[in-house]
Amino acid sequence: IDCYGRGRMANASSRLDPRALDRGQHDHALQFYRDDAALIEMLARFVRQGLPSGQPLVLIATAPHREALLRRLERDGIAAGAFGRPGALCMLDAHEIMATFMVDGMPDTDKFNASIGGLIARVQKASGSGSVRAFGEMVDVLWREGNAAAAIRLEMLWNSIAASHRFTLLCAYALDNFYSDTHGFDIGDVCHLHTHVLPA
Repeated sequence: IDCYGRGRMANASSRLDPRALDRGQHDHALQFYRDDAALIEMLARFVRQGLPSGQPLVLIATAPHREALLRRLERDGIAAGAFGRPGALCMLDAHEIMATFMVDGMPDTDKFNASIGGLIARVQKASGSGSVRAFGEMVDVLWREGNAAAAIRLEMLWNSIAASHRFTLLCAYALDNFYSDTHGFDIGDVCHLHTHVLPA
């Protein structure tokens, strides 16, 4: 887990201006993207827009996407000093975090609550913030692996901890995920588990 602190770097879907995610509301937004370049652009914007709000940032992504995002932030002139508070930015590996709560190919409720719920609580406490701004790529990883049922279950578990943890969550799915059979699930099932849908 890379946490950068002092001196270191459901249900009805709708359209939403990405800037609305800066308001500290409890939202579970969905962003579709066409390729990796679009995803990194979206994540860089998500980070840049979050800085003025003072909310800590939790980014759960694959290693290539984390590395690409850090390079993009550096090009944007966002240096280590931009994350000056304890827990201001936590970057975590999607596969490593999933391993803490997946059992027999499905998310386990108790393990998820301990892992993800515990993470959100720790970041809130470390930063002194009332809310966390989070991005999660785990559902996209599961969907790409053909495990759509696990992705849907994971979205539901994120919604379930909203009653006890205050966070704004942004999920992202590659559009090409939905061009093949997903064992009975489709794009509508994903959209209806989010409060807002952001177009690609």
